[in-house]
Amino acid sequence: MNTLLCGGKVGEDSINLNLLYYIEQLGNKLGLTYLTQEETESNVCFVNSPDLRDDYKTSFSSKDILDFSYAVLHSEPYREKYLAYLENDFLQLPYPKDSGVFWRLVAIGSELCAIHNMDAAKVGKFIANFPQEGDNSVTVRIQETDWEIVDVENNLGRVWINEKQYFDTIPISVWECSIGGKLPAKKWLKDRKGSILEEDDILEYQKIISALVETDRLMKVIDKMVV
Repeated sequence: MNTLLCGGKVGEDSINLNLLYYIEQLGNKLGLTYLTQEETESNVCFVNSPDLRDDYKTSFSSKDILDFSYAVLHSEPYREKYLAYLENDFLQLPYPKDSGVFWRLVAIGSELCAIHNMDAAKVGKFIANFPQEGDNSVTVRIQETDWEIVDVENNLGRVWINEKQYFDTIPISVWECSIGGKLPAKKWLKDRKGSILEEDDILEYQKIISALVETDRLMKVIDKMVV
């Protein structure tokens, strides 16, 4: 993909000249018309109804750019390639090869946003168990020795929070999942060392694990489209 350096956030109140140029070029490349916020709020917005097939869509909005960008930012190869720009708060947006790829990434970005906002319908069922009773205290530092693989065939592991209690059936890919250089499944527990997990905390961590399962799945799809 060819790219253009764009700084700042995507939104009607913060679009700069670079981003305006990118939007213009994106529309030209994809054969789509950019709609401002006011235009998307008018009756014309029906043309991009969620029920409309991607190949029938004729316009895109700042929300679509935001979702597209969110998907792109979850591409590991992309982040590695443009790390220096991202560290300086510059967004190097790629041009998708066609409108089909663009709309697919828009949809994935929107889905990721819902997942990361813990939308229950998107996160799905809990897969991490917390089977042992105890005081729920996080007494360990969550190091390598506190994690163990318990099911090689299904690639599942267990992380201990104290001598008796643990979260079980965590996919290895989720435990090792890196987002923005951080390991969310590990960091959440590390940040709570010395704390006692309440019922809501346990449910939150189980929800995070399920969200990471979906995030990992979608990131693999994104990596195949963002090169």
